[in-house]
Amino acid sequence: QKADVDDQGAKAKQEAMEFARAKASNARSDKLKKHYKGKVIEVAKANGSCENMDELMDNMEMKQTKWIETRLTDGDVPNSEGVKKFLIEFREAINEVKLAVLQFAGRSGMQISGKRDAKNDKADIRSSVEIGLCEEVCESSKDFFDGIEEHLKKMGKEDKRITLDIKLLTEMLNDLHDRNVATLKVMGIERPEPSRKWKTRAELTVEVQVKLGPSPEEIAALEAEEEEYYPPARPPNPFAGGGGGRGDLMSAIAGRGRGGPGRGDLMSAIAGRGRGGGG
Repeated sequence: QKADVDDQGAKAKQEAMEFARAKASNARSDKLKKHYKGKVIEVAKANGSCENMDELMDNMEMKQTKWIETRLTDGDVPNSEGVKKFLIEFREAINEVKLAVLQFAGRSGMQISGKRDAKNDKADIRSSVEIGLCEEVCESSKDFFDGIEEHLKKMGKEDKRITLDIKLLTEMLNDLHDRNVATLKVMGIERPEPSRKWKTRAELTVEVQVKLGPSPEEIAALEAEEEEYYPPARPPNPFAGGGGGRGDLMSAIAGRGRGGPGRGDLMSAIAGRGRGGGG
């Protein structure tokens, strides 16, 4: 049952992301047409690149969310099969980012084959719309990599291949960022406002924690703390009226916030606890 609910939730989120991407694509279409002076092929290439950047950020967000939820649910250190699964997913995710970033770097005119040499770069003909979105990709990708490294650290696992790939990709992202800044400067344009709000892993962690609710350990700790401050009352005096005690006290306190019993009722409840009776 829970799996069905989770699947439906993931499907709904995916559909919402696709709708948002389509809406963003329509919104930037006029700007791209203006920049490329109506050249249909160039506009189509730019639009496709922007859509790919949107999709990459959506995918990174979904993967981060999944990994965070798994870790919070199953613990920081999974079993050997769990570790193996994480490593496979990390490598696949990094490869997806690599292929996408290579494409975006190529769009900027950067040399992407052979040994990197800025002298071999071509002119950057991108629009400010593409460059602004590319900056968001650079930032979100680095946060994504930090998240993967954080997961590895919590698992107490090292993977040289993943570490090297992240290092090389980070260097490329830094070069791409420098390219973005330089091109905007030549255009005499400030970096555009973000076209979307990508979520950091810290923000995603909070969302997942709210979704999952308190863990059994946290609930037990809260109950223990409550017992410490509000110990169970003595059994009520059978010859006195109704029983007072903790239940009446908590009801009175809760009622105050809802427009229920006033201070008199609260104090009566407290006094009743001391006497072991409510009447």
